[in-house]
Amino acid sequence: MTSVIYFQAPQVSREKRASPDSSQPKSLITASEVKLLIKQELRLLQNQICAKDETLCRSGQKGNSGRRGRPGIRGRPGPRGRQGPEGPPGKHGPIGPQGAMGIKGELGVPGDPGPAGPRGPPGVKGAKGEPGLSISAPFLLQLPVRTTVNESQTAILKCVAHGNPPPKVTWSKLNSSLPVGRHVVESRGALIVKDVRPGDDGVYSCRAGNLLGSVNATAKLTVQCKLFHKNAQMCQYYVLDILKFLYKIPNYQTKIE
Repeated sequence: MTSVIYFQAPQVSREKRASPDSSQPKSLITASEVKLLIKQELRLLQNQICAKDETLCRSGQKGNSGRRGRPGIRGRPGPRGRQGPEGPPGKHGPIGPQGAMGIKGELGVPGDPGPAGPRGPPGVKGAKGEPGLSISAPFLLQLPVRTTVNESQTAILKCVAHGNPPPKVTWSKLNSSLPVGRHVVESRGALIVKDVRPGDDGVYSCRAGNLLGSVNATAKLTVQCKLFHKNAQMCQYYVLDILKFLYKIPNYQTKIE
């Protein structure tokens, strides 16, 4: 429903006020018409004031600011802006705790040898050493001696030599060879014959030699046969053959009962 108010129309100019029809009856107008009339009246007043002396109207002094109104309802957030430039790096943080020790790596390739260092000062001269032994030809300290052993026993013929350089001692048997697999020559020069047999009976010779010469010595080894065993007859015939050779007895014959 439209509201209705009574309004007396304003006088526009002095000429209109002096017109014979000065008295105007009251009329009924609406609120929108009232607003329109107010605007028109304000325009006329502005034209009358600003048109004075044909100069533009100057704005008056600024009035006191009114009270601040209540904040309105917050609007919707605007669109997201563009990303700004990257800022400077921040400060270095504190050092963290030390981690656990890792697995030991493989051994690396050895590097190139470094340059030789400066030569050190000469050392202190040592004490004079004792004079060394003079070189000499070999000579025998202990000669081999005549030895008698029973059959199947062990025979030992000693031959100790000395010299510088130390001489080497070798053994041999006259008119025969040493027992194969049953003789040993010790480091000091002794000849050991194991499990002697009648055939081992004879003359043995030891020789000691080095760079300056050599020396020889001989000894007789006698093997006694066992009287009561199955080879006793063979041993006795062997002894008789030796007697025939030594005494050159021709056609010597003996019968063992």
